[in-house]
Amino acid sequence: MYSKVTQDVIYSLEECLLDEWQLDDYASHIGYSKFHLSRIFKQETGLTISEYIRKRRLALAAMYLLYSDESILQIAFELRYQSQEAFTRSFKELYKMPPGKYRKIMRTLQGTEEKNMSDLTTIKGWILSGSHPTFYEMKTDGQIFHTGMKSGLLSSKTDVGEGQFGTMMQSFSAENWLGKRIKLSCFLKTEEVVAKCGVWCRIDNSTGDVIQFDNMDNRPIQGNGLELLFGCIRCTKRKCFYSLRHFINRNR
Repeated sequence: MYSKVTQDVIYSLEECLLDEWQLDDYASHIGYSKFHLSRIFKQETGLTISEYIRKRRLALAAMYLLYSDESILQIAFELRYQSQEAFTRSFKELYKMPPGKYRKIMRTLQGTEEKNMSDLTTIKGWILSGSHPTFYEMKTDGQIFHTGMKSGLLSSKTDVGEGQFGTMMQSFSAENWLGKRIKLSCFLKTEEVVAKCGVWCRIDNSTGDVIQFDNMDNRPIQGNGLELLFGCIRCTKRKCFYSLRHFINRNR
């Protein structure tokens, strides 16, 4: 999990994402020097504070383009860009196409997906698993996401009993990272979690035996909120497993 300093920075950034705050304002609000904030944040996230703000604002822009009828100029000003041209350059740099083209293409794709989608439990690269996977559904969410264009949403379809859970899971080979240390990060937003949820990670050796496992059972996430999580893995074996484990979420 990120340090308290980094978590405080991210919570403040999210709370004031569209405000015209400067680094000095965040430092004063959180209670640390701006140099300490910048150093710790960059060290733990790999991004400067300004880069984080830029990516998050552009993620909001992608959502506005897809789900609102605001003009590109309105969106640019709302996200604190000085001109439509500056906004377009920044958006194109991250999403590889100008905002007008993005809106047209993504709305077309969205309509096609909604028309053809018949199985909500299918997301490319992910598996719906757990003790009672039929009690849950997983799908992509284009309205609530941190960066990029979509997030994964896991929700229960019915009341779930104690000890019953669903999980979104993916696995990957450690071959490309043998002898290296890697960091996996996760932004997890919860809503009305009655019992507990969390992120879990499992590492197997070449024969399939479990050599490391953590499911956050001793530090569960509950209720509503945003959690910022990461774990470091040294890949010296054949496989690493990374998954989101979700317990008894009655609504979302």
